[in-house]
Amino acid sequence: MQSVKMRLTAGLFLLGSAIAQAAPTTDLPPAPPVPESAMQQHIQKMVEEDYAWEAKKRDVTNELELERMKSEIRKLRGEEKMPLMAQPVSIPAEIGATQSNNISPHILLESNIGGLSRIAVSNADGSALRYVSPGEHFTLDGRQYQLVRDKTSGLTIRETGR
Repeated sequence: MQSVKMRLTAGLFLLGSAIAQAAPTTDLPPAPPVPESAMQQHIQKMVEEDYAWEAKKRDVTNELELERMKSEIRKLRGEEKMPLMAQPVSIPAEIGATQSNNISPHILLESNIGGLSRIAVSNADGSALRYVSPGEHFTLDGRQYQLVRDKTSGLTIRETGR
C-alpha cells in the first residue's frame, strides 16, 4: 500500500512538473540583430574578388579563342604570308560614358553568405559585382546607390548621388 502511495505521489509530481515546464510563453523579446563579423566580411570580399577574376579570365579566354579563329581563317585564305597590322578601333570616351550612365546596375541574385543574407548587384556590363544588404549604400561605377526592399516591388536599386 505504501508503495502504491509513493508511486501515485511520484506520478502526480512528475505530471505537475511537466505541465509547469510546458507552459507556452507569448512575450518573447525580438532576436538581437546579428553583427557582421570579420570572417563574414572576408568571405564576402573573397566572393567579389573571385567574380572579378573569373570575368577577366573569361574575357581573356574569349579574346584568345577569337585570335585563334582569325589565324585559322587567314591560313585558309592563304593570307598568312602577308603581315597584318592590327589597328585598334577607338570609341570616343563621351559615347562610352553616356551609354554607361544611362544604364543602372541590376540585381543578380539573393544569397546567404557566412550566415548573412546578401544581394548580388552587378553593373550594367557585368564587369563588377558587389554583395550588399538591403538598405545599404554602395558605390558602383563611381555612383552612389542604395538597395531598398519594398513590400510592393521587392528589391530595387535607387541612385542616391554621385
